[in-house]
Amino acid sequence: NIWRTVTHGGVSHAGPGFYWLVGLFLGVITLLEVWLFTLQGLGGLYIPILLGLSTMKFVAVVAFFMHLRFDGRLFTYIFAASMIIGISMFSLLLLLQQFGNQVQ
Repeated sequence: NIWRTVTHGGVSHAGPGFYWLVGLFLGVITLLEVWLFTLQGLGGLYIPILLGLSTMKFVAVVAFFMHLRFDGRLFTYIFAASMIIGISMFSLLLLLQQFGNQVQ
């Protein structure tokens, strides 16, 4: 059963089959990203699509391979809040760099 849990030291995690499934998911997303790179005519959609796919891969790695999915919800909230703050700050700095000289 791919969904079976393995217990080590009183802590339950998904079994090896589940991690193979997550790895397959990551591989398929990577192949999709490479394939999208070869397409012509996506125009302005190219970057947002790749950012979305990369975000999906990042969330999968953090949730499953870093075991955040199996930890307490407090850790998930702290991580999510930190990511939102970080992405917001990065985005604001990019906007400031792009449009900062237009502010009087």
